[in-house]
Amino acid sequence: MSEISTDGITPEKRAQALSLIRLYCNRPFRDHGKKRSDGPYKGWHLHDWGHVVQRVYRMFYDTALDIPSATIAAKPVRSEVPNRNDWEKRVHSPHAQEQMLALIEQGLAPFAPALATEQVEQPVA
Repeated sequence: MSEISTDGITPEKRAQALSLIRLYCNRPFRDHGKKRSDGPYKGWHLHDWGHVVQRVYRMFYDTALDIPSATIAAKPVRSEVPNRNDWEKRVHSPHAQEQMLALIEQGLAPFAPALATEQVEQPVA
């Protein structure tokens, strides 16, 4: 049986999120595309942290995160690991993916469902 941390996220879900981040980081900077100029994803690159944040949120809480919230939640990781020429060096440095996951979790914390962190205790008869 897996342990659940104090924030309600299992180690298996964190491992899945790290795999997703590794997959995201494997795409070279030149393939990120231009920033979108219109539509609901305005301001996001075609290959953007906002998409990863939405997928991690769904992985952790089994519900969707709306685009404006994902934009806000992605700010910590987007500011530390921006889409620019030194992308490969930054994302493949030691412990980079773990740091990215920590930044994503930090950004998601205000949007986490209240019930996800509370454990329901059943009385023992």
